[in-house]
Amino acid sequence: GTRVPHAWVHRAGVRISTLDMVGPGFTLFTGSSGATWASAADAVSATLNLPICVHNVGADCEIRDIERRWARLTRLTSDEALLVRPDGFVAWRSGPRVWSPEDRLGEVLRQILGLAQ
Repeated sequence: GTRVPHAWVHRAGVRISTLDMVGPGFTLFTGSSGATWASAADAVSATLNLPICVHNVGADCEIRDIERRWARLTRLTSDEALLVRPDGFVAWRSGPRVWSPEDRLGEVLRQILGLAQ
């Protein structure tokens, strides 16, 4: 994997780096249509007893990508997700139109953590 890219974004009017949004556990970045990924992360977090922080990043999200740098660097569409390990490295990236985000995210994390399927 590669490190999560740095981009300046805005949260509640404050400029922050995407690097500062990672950790201490796994972090899931989603696009503006990331509600299904957020729900999936909540469910998987509860099942695996593993904290997963979710950040929706986009022009019209709580985390605003005003300069569109994040979008250019990650090329995430509004319904995709990027899973980042606690050390800041990208662990996995979803493709478009994932049938069951909860099942897929659970499968990916079990594989990363070496847990039985």
